[in-house]
Amino acid sequence: MPPQIGGFISEAVYDGQLESNPSHPVANERMACHFVNIPSQEQLHGTSWKVNHLNSVTRS
Repeated sequence: MPPQIGGFISEAVYDGQLESNPSHPVANERMACHFVNIPSQEQLHGTSWKVNHLNSVTRS
């Protein structure tokens, strides 16, 4: 996986112990991912969350 994503996962989940492939073609000079804020409402669904998008079309 790209080192940018692997570094985040390593710190957040594995206490810095996970190492990414330094030869990965997506280097630190390129953006590996973007987070996009999408207006929605989250609802508890079992032991997880379900998202209802606010701009989605509902059908009867």
